[in-house]
Amino acid sequence: MLAGLMLIVGAVSFWWLRRHHHPDAADELPTEIVVERGEEDAPAYLVALETSLRMPQCVPLYAGRETRLGRDRHFNTVALNDIGISRRHATIIGRGSDFYVRDEESRGGTFINHRRLHKDQEILLHHDDIIQFYTFTYQFVLSEAPTQVGESEVTLSTRLDTNQIP
Repeated sequence: MLAGLMLIVGAVSFWWLRRHHHPDAADELPTEIVVERGEEDAPAYLVALETSLRMPQCVPLYAGRETRLGRDRHFNTVALNDIGISRRHATIIGRGSDFYVRDEESRGGTFINHRRLHKDQEILLHHDDIIQFYTFTYQFVLSEAPTQVGESEVTLSTRLDTNQIP
């Protein structure tokens, strides 16, 4: 009888801990790029401004695709595992050669060059823009960005060697 009582107490304790201590199993997953990279070279990237195991160091962005960022591993392209990141935090949309960012009503906010985006507002991204998803800070980099040299504009390749990025 004592063994049966211990078994019941153990089962109830396991259920309570599972339900109350770990409310969202997705929160236990590491930060990662969930969707595989495309075979073609990406026309743009998000490059992390800090080295951290909590965030992908380089996120490729492709024309004609949406890159969704947030904690929900099943919905997002990039899963950012931090309590300050909303399950569906922000989306980067590739339209032709342009890229736009939209905040998905996140609690922690999405910022472009230190200015917070409003609900459902889409902002055109420019080379070297700083994008912050809560505390995750990235620089938006075009693969081939025009650079001013003297009086003329020259296109210099800023292609990233993604093989060197972990």
